[in-house]
Amino acid sequence: MQAPRSQEMQAPRSQEIHAPRSPGVQAARSAELTKAATLVREADAACKAGNTAMASEKAKAAMELLKK
Repeated sequence: MQAPRSQEMQAPRSQEIHAPRSPGVQAARSAELTKAATLVREADAACKAGNTAMASEKAKAAMELLKK
């Protein structure tokens, strides 16, 4: 048995849960994500080249950026 559609329990889509971010915060976060993606690509290349120490270092740096 289903409830009539007029009694659905979903909030209207116009009520955003997340607070809007200022453009400066979004730009800084975007730059961090770009840097993390670059570090991941470099870590992958280092791993494929057999340089596991450098790969580990770059992967850890990328994870630190993503934690912020």
